[in-house]
Amino acid sequence: MPFSLDRATDLRFDPVALADLGIRFMKLPADLMIEAAEQADGRYAGPELDVRDFASALRRQGIRLIAERVDEGDMVPVLCDLGVPLAQGFVFAGPRPVKPEVAGEPTAPQPFGLEDAPTLLRRAG
Repeated sequence: MPFSLDRATDLRFDPVALADLGIRFMKLPADLMIEAAEQADGRYAGPELDVRDFASALRRQGIRLIAERVDEGDMVPVLCDLGVPLAQGFVFAGPRPVKPEVAGEPTAPQPFGLEDAPTLLRRAG
């Protein structure tokens, strides 16, 4: 079963160690990646990977990078330049209820079955 690493608070990680743990998806906050990309060398802190290498380093280990909390349209081109393959956030779609009745919306009309269909055939004989 594949695992996802969520709620990262910094950008320091070892792609090989994550893959060894069974991680197949890694969610990183978009604002942290963009902030690191704006620094001269693209590093968050210390000798870790350059943020520009995150997606490819993870991909080589079979891990898909997902930028989360992408809330502004101008974040998308920066993430594309960083090679981030997947993203989620309000810029793509806001939250919505799983069921319409949760939000107090009327339920959509259900298609009727054959028992509710008007009879169009006449009896022969």
